[in-house]
Amino acid sequence: DSPTALAAADALAASAAHQLRDTRLRDELLAELRDDSVGSPRADTTLAALLEAEFALDDHRGLRALSALAPLIKGDRRNVHTFRLALKANQQQGNWDEVLRIGKLLENRRAISAVLATEIKREVARAWIAQGRHGQAISLIESALKKEWDSGLAMLYGHAEGNARDQLQRLEAWLRDQPRDAELNWSMGRICQRQALWGKARMHFETSLRIKPMVATHLALAEVAERLDEKETAASHWKAAAQMTA
Repeated sequence: DSPTALAAADALAASAAHQLRDTRLRDELLAELRDDSVGSPRADTTLAALLEAEFALDDHRGLRALSALAPLIKGDRRNVHTFRLALKANQQQGNWDEVLRIGKLLENRRAISAVLATEIKREVARAWIAQGRHGQAISLIESALKKEWDSGLAMLYGHAEGNARDQLQRLEAWLRDQPRDAELNWSMGRICQRQALWGKARMHFETSLRIKPMVATHLALAEVAERLDEKETAASHWKAAAQMTA
């Protein structure tokens, strides 16, 4: 009958109701947990906020989750679970600057794995490129690759449009250390293609293809071949790309 046990029982019951999609019962139990009136035996406002955020995230209501978490983030910046939930909520809302900030915070605290930290950086870089924020994506990728190599980030670098001369110099430096990286060779080919350096673009695309066949590489080689009026070569790469996606 202790307050802690009563709150835990309500929390378990609310989670079960949520899984069963009984939103009425779930919300009633959450209301009991939120009831911080004097003498309330079941009140645990922190637990209620965390549960409300988790339930909102399950329903893809990122904004609602952020609203529930706001008092916790303001009151205690050391709670790792709170920030994990805030990370997911900001991902759902597309708040990429905040996603990167929280991801770095969790990485610095060793609260997420290095693999997940890199995935977050890829996600942010990809989103920024889609939004036209190429300069920020380039800075993020270059900074991340300076610390630890990741082929996924290296390929995203080819999608980012910045100063082509600077990008080529950076790619050449990376290639001296990572000559057998398929994604890096693809990025080098892509920047060369953008600069109409057709021969160099083809060379790096073909190198990439030998290392690891990818749809993107066949498509790029088809584009180069069409630009050079090599219709049969272009057709063969279009066909290969289609077969890989079938």
